[in-house]
Amino acid sequence: MPIQATDLLAQSNWQRIDAVLPRTQAAACALPGAPRQLLVFGGEIGGELDDTSLSLGSAGVQVLRPANPPPPRRGHCLAYDPLRNQAVLFGGEDALSTMGDTWTFDGVQWSQANLQNAPSPRTGSTFAYCGQLQRLVLCFGRRGTVLSDETWTWDGAIWALQTHAMRPSANELAMVTAPPPITRSEEHT
Repeated sequence: MPIQATDLLAQSNWQRIDAVLPRTQAAACALPGAPRQLLVFGGEIGGELDDTSLSLGSAGVQVLRPANPPPPRRGHCLAYDPLRNQAVLFGGEDALSTMGDTWTFDGVQWSQANLQNAPSPRTGSTFAYCGQLQRLVLCFGRRGTVLSDETWTWDGAIWALQTHAMRPSANELAMVTAPPPITRSEEHT
């Protein structure tokens, strides 16, 4: 059964938006810069999927047919990077393995990032854009039975492992938000 409603947190208020998503299990969504639109990739209905679609709110679903999509998967994460105007997909799993690949989507085509350094393969990670860092932030996840407490940032080309003296304990399917950039104004008399 498709998901019929989605809740969106905007300016400290939850809003119910009518959104019909094309599948239910383990689909990842990101806001691609336009209000009330959700980009959806993969997921599972009797097997992993590799389709890309755009939920247009109450107007329905538009199935996109980009060339060279990522392999079918579930349990991956997908976040929108407004600075670079692209969605970024990381990780997930299929029936045989856990994945650690990174893909970008510019609204027309998917491209696989060729990386020397990247997070280990995992599912159930949390992924969000941080305006203060001007990067996407990937946290947590699981590979098999091992939970991760790592935090990585993506700058559009390179993954960087972040080291902190204090960090949350290992987790999966957690939620993370990043505050908007802090601005300061001073008045001089």
